[in-house]
Amino acid sequence: MISASPPFPELPPLGHRGKEFSPQRIVLAGWRWLAEYVEPQSGDSLWADLPTSHGLYLPLRYDPQTRETLGDTSLAWWAEPLVRAFQEPRRRDVIPRVERRRAAERWLVLNTLDFIWGHSLLILLNAQHYLERYPDHGLIVVCTPALRPFVPEGTAEVWELPVTSPQETLAWHEPLAELFAARAASAPTWVARTVSHPEPGRYSPARFGLAVGHGSEAREESPWIIFNFRGDRCWGGSVANERRRLARLGEHLRRLWPRARLEIHGFATLPQPVHNWLDRTRRADGNDAGGQDYNARWTEELRTADLALGAYGSGMLRPTAVCPAVIALVPLDKQPYAFQECLFHDAQSANLRAQFWRLRFLYGNSTLSDIAPRQVAHLVNTLLTMERCFQLFQGAAFADPEPTPEQQARIAKIFSQEVAADTRRWHANAAALDRLSLASRLWQWLRRQASERD
Repeated sequence: MISASPPFPELPPLGHRGKEFSPQRIVLAGWRWLAEYVEPQSGDSLWADLPTSHGLYLPLRYDPQTRETLGDTSLAWWAEPLVRAFQEPRRRDVIPRVERRRAAERWLVLNTLDFIWGHSLLILLNAQHYLERYPDHGLIVVCTPALRPFVPEGTAEVWELPVTSPQETLAWHEPLAELFAARAASAPTWVARTVSHPEPGRYSPARFGLAVGHGSEAREESPWIIFNFRGDRCWGGSVANERRRLARLGEHLRRLWPRARLEIHGFATLPQPVHNWLDRTRRADGNDAGGQDYNARWTEELRTADLALGAYGSGMLRPTAVCPAVIALVPLDKQPYAFQECLFHDAQSANLRAQFWRLRFLYGNSTLSDIAPRQVAHLVNTLLTMERCFQLFQGAAFADPEPTPEQQARIAKIFSQEVAADTRRWHANAAALDRLSLASRLWQWLRRQASERD
C-alpha cells in the first residue's frame, strides 16, 4: 500500500534538471494515480506515476514547465493520455456518486478506472486480495457505472464516476480529485497497489458475480452459440471478411444443428446483418435491440449460452468467466499474451484439465485469415458433443481410483447411455463437416501445397 498522507514514505525524492523534487501530494483525477513533486526553492513541480497498475511497469514523469514527458514513451496508449491530462481543460461536470456500505476509521482506495472496460475488470480483481489481507481497512472501489454490478461484497464504499464512455476516464476530473483529497485529509488513507493482470490463485471470479453457467436446456437439439463482435479486431482483417466467415460458419453449424440459436453480441454495433445469425449487438443508446440495459443483460445471456467465440482480447474476459465453453481466435501479435485476457476458475484445484477443456484457443496470422470456418465448426462440435465423455474420463467426479460398486454401476450406465451416443454423434458431425465439393477439395489441396512451401 502507498500512504496518501505526508511525508509519503513509499515515494522517494526525484532528481530532475539538477534539482531534487520531494513528493507533495497524491492525486486521483481519473485513469491513473499521480504524485506531484515540488522543488522547494523554485516552486517548480514534477508529476509522476505512482507504482501501481501500469505504473509498476512503465512509470512516466511529466514536467509542466517544459511540457516534457520523461521515461519510456514508446507505448502511445500509456504516454499520450498523460500529456493530454495536463494540456486539455480539467472537467468539473462529472460528479462522483458515493455509496457508503459501512463505516471505517482507515481507508484503502482501489482505482479501477480505465479506458477499456476489460482492463478495469482485471484491476477490480485485486479487491479480493485487499479485502482478505486488510479486513480492518475500509476498501473504497472507484469505478464506472458499467463495472458497478461486479464490485464484491465487503467493499466499504463505492465511488462511481458517472461517465457515458470509458474513454472519458482519461480526462482529469476535478471533483474526483477533490473527493479523494478530502478523504485523505480526514482519515488515514492508503492507495492500493494493483497489478494489471492478477494471478488467478488470488481471486475467485464467482466472488465478483462471474460464476460459470450451465448452458441452455436444449443444448443437444438447438445449442445457443454467441459470437462476440468487436468491430476492430476482425476475423479475416475487416468487417466484410468477418461477415463472410461468420456466414460460412453459420452454414456449417446449421448443417449439424438446424435449430441452433446463433447470435452476434458485442458493444460495437453490427453494421450489416449476417446470414444465419441474429444481431444482438448494443444499439447507439447503450441498450440492446429490445431496449434493455446491454451491460446487465449480456452477462446473464453468456452464462445461459452453451458456447461463446470471438477474436481474442479484453472483450473475451467476461465470456471466459461465465460461459460454459469458449473459443478465442488469437492473432499473431497477441500470441505472447494469450492467457492475459482469460479468467480462470478453480486455479488451485487438482483438476486443471477442466480449464483447458472449456477454454480453447485457435492461433492464426495477424488478421486471423488462416483460421477457416470449417476448423472453428469442428471445434464447436467437439466442445458441444463430447463434454460428457470428458467428464467421465477426466473429470473430478469420477476420479476416485477405488470406486464403490454403486459408483462403478453409475459409470457404466453413463458410458452406455450417454457417452457412447455422444461419441457416435461427434463422428457423424465430423463426417458431415468433412463432406466437400470438388471445388472445395481442390481449394484445400492448394492450401496444403502452399503450407508445405512455407
